[in-house]
Amino acid sequence: MGVVLKYVLTSGSAHAAGYCDYARLALANPAAVNCAEKGGASEVRSGAGGQTGYCRFPDGQICEEWALLRDKRCVPPPPEKKP
Repeated sequence: MGVVLKYVLTSGSAHAAGYCDYARLALANPAAVNCAEKGGASEVRSGAGGQTGYCRFPDGQICEEWALLRDKRCVPPPPEKKP
């Protein structure tokens, strides 16, 4: 009984670890991928409403990633508040 239980516990853990690694690699953020395909660099900013992904282009323009993907338009980030 102990040998069978040990086999069951150890055989599943290797498969589960491999599955988790694969899932992490296979699930890219479509908005971040779109940003990179357009030549930008993805960055995440934290604000009062949570986190938002922005795409920074070489010319300095910054666009909200999901608006860029969904609506094909650039929505700039809100101005940063000075303390």
